[in-house]
Amino acid sequence: MNMENRHDLKVNGAMRLNGGKYEEVKVNGSLTMDGDLDSKSVGINGNMNLNGGVITGQTVVNGSFNITGDCACDTIKIAGTMKVFESCKAGMAKISGTLEIGKTFECENIRNYGLLRVNGNLNAENIESKGALNVGGLINCDTMKIEMFHRNNAKELGGEKISIKRHSSFSKVKDFFLSIMDMNDRTTRFEVDTIEADEIYIEYTTAKTVRGKNIQIGEGCDIGSVEYSGDYKSDPDSKIGKSEKIG
Repeated sequence: MNMENRHDLKVNGAMRLNGGKYEEVKVNGSLTMDGDLDSKSVGINGNMNLNGGVITGQTVVNGSFNITGDCACDTIKIAGTMKVFESCKAGMAKISGTLEIGKTFECENIRNYGLLRVNGNLNAENIESKGALNVGGLINCDTMKIEMFHRNNAKELGGEKISIKRHSSFSKVKDFFLSIMDMNDRTTRFEVDTIEADEIYIEYTTAKTVRGKNIQIGEGCDIGSVEYSGDYKSDPDSKIGKSEKIG
């Protein structure tokens, strides 16, 4: 990216501008931008509405950032709220607030401690989530490690190694969360149609089909059918419709 002849944009009050190319964009007030944005970095401590797409190296959101177009950036760090109406591509995303993607999300590494909602497919190399993960389509990843405090869902899961369990501290803090949030034991689970991976370990998961090489079904699961080619174990308290060794 050529940064020659670019200048910084700092907004402390309320402003409306056309899109353009900048070195750094910092918004402490309120900014509406009409058109595409190309910058080295974007930092939002206030509110920004972008009527277009964005290409940037780093995006840090502690306030609110709405993007009507596509988003492409190296790094996303969110403690506030970021909404992309179209698709998003990133190298790394760390979410402790809310990230919502209208279509497809492609990201190499995802660490989610807040809410990640993707209306389309989610493609990643590594996913680590201790928050809420809601995906309308397929999650395709190499490795996925989920530790749940909240309801999680997807249409399908596919990968090499998938681990889904309740957070190790869930039993200790459950009563606290129940007292302040609209949740209970039944909502703290992963709901999905199909899971397919080489190595699978799941707890508190509802699925129609689980298919893979080595599969371990832990406690609290409700599974329609299990298809495995290697090792298979299941918790006696989980509900399994049928299991079959294939291959």
